[in-house]
Amino acid sequence: MTYNEMFSGLIEKICERRGIVDDSVLDSLIDGDIQQAGVNLIGLLNGKTRYFFIQLNLLYEYYQKKDQSELDRDRVLNGEVRILDFSQNELHKKNRAFAHATGVFGFFSLKNLIKDGHIVEFTNSNKLVSKNEVMIRQITDFIMLCLINNEDEKLINLFESVDDNSNKGFLILKTNDFIGINNNEKIYSYLYLDYLNSGAYIEVPVELKYSSGNLHERSSFSNESNYEQFFEIYDVLNELNQVEDVISRFLKLYHTLEYISYRVYIVDFVKKVNTNRFLVREYINSLQGVGRTEKDSFRKSFKRIFHENTADILSAITDLNQEPVKKFLRENKIHEIEGAVDLDDISDIIYGLRCAIVHNNESEFHFTLTNHDDYSVVTNLFKQIIGTFEKFVVSSILTSNEHIRYNRREIQLY
Repeated sequence: MTYNEMFSGLIEKICERRGIVDDSVLDSLIDGDIQQAGVNLIGLLNGKTRYFFIQLNLLYEYYQKKDQSELDRDRVLNGEVRILDFSQNELHKKNRAFAHATGVFGFFSLKNLIKDGHIVEFTNSNKLVSKNEVMIRQITDFIMLCLINNEDEKLINLFESVDDNSNKGFLILKTNDFIGINNNEKIYSYLYLDYLNSGAYIEVPVELKYSSGNLHERSSFSNESNYEQFFEIYDVLNELNQVEDVISRFLKLYHTLEYISYRVYIVDFVKKVNTNRFLVREYINSLQGVGRTEKDSFRKSFKRIFHENTADILSAITDLNQEPVKKFLRENKIHEIEGAVDLDDISDIIYGLRCAIVHNNESEFHFTLTNHDDYSVVTNLFKQIIGTFEKFVVSSILTSNEHIRYNRREIQLY
């Protein structure tokens, strides 16, 4: 089948499905003027569909950019097409925004076609957008195979799914050798692995992108501040400023909070040590102040550092007062808020969110950049926590917070 035949057949099927009887379209097809038929059909559909019209228009623009010799070249294409419904059990929550092809398989997801409420561009300044080249080729292969195999319903399903922005993906088996393999989940999983193995990656959703200006209000030099004590923290803040997505930035923030939180126990120990020499008894006693678990230790020191900022913190992190957010945290065993939100709740939530990022146990919820749809209800909570504690971490350094400030540089051992 040639590209000319594909586009001509596509126009005919759309007219049949939509009940379009228009001489300007049909006469152009009869005359062999496929380009004019496409222009006329697109004009008729303008304003009557959501994404379908836009996709057809973009396909047409892509079609127009091809040389006539390529449009007339016959493509030998065998195989079949399948539609993956990601609302079904075995594929539930596995839809990923990518398009990929091997020698025998092809795939594209509507999540990769429709981003931020817009159809992605296939052409730009008369050139093919390279990052979308694989996707447009899989779409054209899907359309061609539907026409070759007389599978009108699958062809129409594609365009109606586009219009509905459905939770679907489209699988192309480009050789008859694989028609007997009915495990779509296995094929799809292989394609995702092969896509990642090629060095490709799924772009960060716009909802998860994070940018900020100053972490804290700029300050003048003060000889009373102990800037030199916190130099190692600055390297972590440097890494924090480099990341541009919410999940990675939150994790860098947690590393900073963890660093200063455990510093509290060292500061306490240094204060207790005899000014003349190190005492083993003081060391043993200091260990008793550390919490029994990592979570307990973090909560105790977190509260001491930020106690004076409690009111400002609670007024900044307002999403914790919303029932959908509370429900998500409770049902995913991150933290259950009972009564009014306090500083202990916030420290436990920060710790719980961190665990859900770095731990990947089958029984736990796991935050990644690709499953954002599963946790969109708490995306803004992440941003509120990040913005709030970036500010107060820097503030605790600028003010030389007594709970993280050493009163001496060295401990005398003998």
